[in-house]
Amino acid sequence: MDNVRTQKYDYPESVSYMDLVGYYEQLGDYVLNVVQAATKG
Repeated sequence: MDNVRTQKYDYPESVSYMDLVGYYEQLGDYVLNVVQAATKG
């Protein structure tokens, strides 16, 4: 956020970055769920 305030990065670039972070977080959660389900059975 500091880089956005100092205008090092534009707001749209920052939003795109945060979207990617959110996507990879969801992907990690999905992979964790699959691994947990596979190891229980």
